Amino acid sequence: MRISHLRQREPIEQIVADTLSKFWTSRFQSDYSADFSSAPPSANSTPWVCNAWLNIIFPPNARQDAFEPILREYSRSTVAWRRPLQKLYVRLATHRSLAKLLGHGTMNLNRVLPDQEDTIVVPGNNKVRILMRAQGCCYGLLKRDFPRERYLCELDARTAAFAAGVQVPALLERNDAAGWFREAYIAATPINRLASSEDQAQAAQEAAASLSQLTLGSRETISTAAYIDRCVTFAKTSLAGNELFTSNIERLLQSLLAHITERIRRDGASELTTSATHGDFQPANILVNDQTWIIDWEYAARRQADFDAITYMSGARSPSGLAARLASLVARLSPEQEALVTAFGRPGIDWRQADERQSAVDIYLLEELCFHIQENDNPIFRKLNHGFDEFVNELEAWLA
Repeated sequence: MRISHLRQREPIEQIVADTLSKFWTSRFQSDYSADFSSAPPSANSTPWVCNAWLNIIFPPNARQDAFEPILREYSRSTVAWRRPLQKLYVRLATHRSLAKLLGHGTMNLNRVLPDQEDTIVVPGNNKVRILMRAQGCCYGLLKRDFPRERYLCELDARTAAFAAGVQVPALLERNDAAGWFREAYIAATPINRLASSEDQAQAAQEAAASLSQLTLGSRETISTAAYIDRCVTFAKTSLAGNELFTSNIERLLQSLLAHITERIRRDGASELTTSATHGDFQPANILVNDQTWIIDWEYAARRQADFDAITYMSGARSPSGLAARLASLVARLSPEQEALVTAFGRPGIDWRQADERQSAVDIYLLEELCFHIQENDNPIFRKLNHGFDEFVNELEAWLA
């Protein structure tokens, strides 16, 4: 989620400033203080540029090669007609002489950082990332007032994935008490920014085959009824006391939970294969250079074994049109989808059977609904997540 959306959901500027100040003060044993106030900066402070569209915060003297991940991600739009203009904008917005003019705010830092010219800050849903190309590493910082359980789950999941042979950036250091980790810097391109659709499909299959080493190695068979009961209990706990969910929204969500679970109990199998899953297996989290990498494990959890395959094949991270895409997936697999399922090793259902695909999608939507409810369970939020309403509308369309 970009800064422009995070600003609507939470006081992102204050959260980023507090998170960075605490980390840099501890890391460098000096008093660092960042703030986004509109007051004029002091004589000793450095104004960093905030660009909400590119989702970065960077110092005015940043070296051009420090922007390499940003250039790889944003220079090529996924929409053909936007590509020339977007590429030009990215180049201008990261140029020293124009960055401030094209930015969307300023973060003042009270003193100069070591290697500041190679430092780029990228805010995210649950973490603030610090990219340091010259040092060959990135830091992931748990955002202030965000649940530590999610951070610990992410690190444990990627550690298990690395041990299983999945291609993930090496974890160089972790400090669970302080809530940060350091990983290897990967200069690579998200596959949705590749020009060739064939290259995108090939990279997705390579990533699926890599991830299958974790998925297949962690499979367990459990009672479907017990699994969905656990999901519903978890969702209702997250609903309770959350003021963002008005009484009307809560009634709707309770109704959707009841409807989808009734369908699963009626039509699904009595047992379910679960496994460790990435949770956000989508093109933006698959990077390619001379190898294929899987990044951003912050939504990792144990779910049905085919969760990651369904996420990718349905384009679930873009909710608009999700119900229609899932219906198409249930009706028939395309050759590309069949190749992806094969690369995953078919860890759960028999994908040749339409009724099993139907049941897997119903369970998937229950898992997704629980995820969306939990993701909004944070008392510092002032608005529901971007895309929440759209997902709920798509779920209603599916159940209709």
